[in-house]
Amino acid sequence: MKLDAATIMIASIALGISVDNTIHIFYRFKKELSINGDHAKAMRVTLQGVGKTALFTSLSAAFGFMVFSFSSFKPVQYFGFLTCVTLLNAIVSDLLISPSCLLFFKPKF
Repeated sequence: MKLDAATIMIASIALGISVDNTIHIFYRFKKELSINGDHAKAMRVTLQGVGKTALFTSLSAAFGFMVFSFSSFKPVQYFGFLTCVTLLNAIVSDLLISPSCLLFFKPKF
């Protein structure tokens, strides 16, 4: 797949969609942290609640966009593939990397 102006714009749209889960997770973590003050407990509650929701919505959206990759029209095919890959990478990041960073750096919101 060649990277050109169209595929770069597709990737940025997909990244914008995936940032939504990150915002939900960080907001819920901040709220849980203000309730009990314990970073580990706040992350546990966050991932049990918002984490499950983010996982299911990201997987359903990713596989929904993957249907576009079976199109015979190349721009639609690229859009489906890039969006799916971006959403899958984003949810892995949201559920593994972001919690690790929040627990390691212990931000004081």
